[in-house]
Amino acid sequence: MGSVIGGSKKRMMMQRLCDFSQQLCQEFDYQGDPGELVGAMRLVLEGKFGVVSLAEKLYEAIESFGGNHDDLLSLVVQPGLVEKTAVYAMHQLYKPQTVDCCLDSDYFTPILDAEVPEQYQSVLAKYRTIARTWGIADNVAICYRVRAGFTLKQHAPKFGECKDDFNYLQSWNFFKDVPTIDCLIFWIPCVVPDSMSKTCSEQIRLLSEIRTKYELPAHHLTSLGTVAENSGLILAHKRATGELIPLSGKWIRTATSDAFGRRLELGDHDASGLDCGYWNSDENRLGGVGVFVQGVEVLGR
Repeated sequence: MGSVIGGSKKRMMMQRLCDFSQQLCQEFDYQGDPGELVGAMRLVLEGKFGVVSLAEKLYEAIESFGGNHDDLLSLVVQPGLVEKTAVYAMHQLYKPQTVDCCLDSDYFTPILDAEVPEQYQSVLAKYRTIARTWGIADNVAICYRVRAGFTLKQHAPKFGECKDDFNYLQSWNFFKDVPTIDCLIFWIPCVVPDSMSKTCSEQIRLLSEIRTKYELPAHHLTSLGTVAENSGLILAHKRATGELIPLSGKWIRTATSDAFGRRLELGDHDASGLDCGYWNSDENRLGGVGVFVQGVEVLGR
C-alpha cells in the first residue's frame, strides 16, 4: 500500500502532529478527543487507509498537498505540509457530509454579494450591472470561490450530472486539461448576448468591448475560461438554482483544446446532463456556440 515512516523521523512527525492537534483544538474549540486527529494521522502514516473516515480525509489531504501513498516522507521533509494537512483535517471534523461530498462539493462555492471580500466589491458592482442588463436576478450568485484541483475528467461527473458520466471523453488527450487554482471567479450565468454565430477571434473581441464598456480590470474577460472552470461553474449554478445552461442545442467555447488543436465546447445541457464536444476550427461561425464572461482573481498572492 505504501511506505511506512519509522524511527526518529516518525517520532519527530508525531510530535509535530501532537503540537498542531493541541493548537487546532483550541482554535476550533473542539470538544472531542484531542487525540483523534493524531490517531487518525498515525493510521495514515502506517498505511491503514480507510480504517476511520478521518484517516481517509487525511490521506486525500496528503495527496492534495504533494504526498502520495508511495512516499509519505514528504510530510516530514516539508514541515509546511504537516500544518496544512492538519488544518484541512480539523476543518473536516466539523463537516457532517460524507467524505466524497466533502471532497467534491466545495470546489465551486457561490458567494452572496454581501460576502464578497471588500477589496472586490467595486468589481462585483460592475458585474452585477452587466448581470441585470442581461436579465439575471440579484439573488443569483455571480462570484464563486474556487478550490484548486478540479478537472473535467475526474471531478465534473462527481460534481453534477454529465452525459454518460463523461466516460466517452476519458481517452481524449487535452492539450491543456488544467486543474483549477485557488481563486475567485466573477461569472455571469448566461451565454453572452450576440456572441453566437461568431468566430472565436470575434467572440474574444466582443469580450474586450464588454470589458472596456464596463471598465472591468484589464485581466478580466481575456480568456474563454478552461474547460474545468466552465464545467464547474455550470454545474455549481445548477446545484444552486436548478437552472440548466447552456440549454439543449446551445454551447459555449472554452480555452481548452485537445492534442489536435480542436477547441472543447460545453453545452447541450438537459435532463441527461452536461455535454462536452469539440469543433475543428475557431474560424467557423456556428449558430449555437457562444461564450461566457468571467474574470479570475487568484487567491494567496
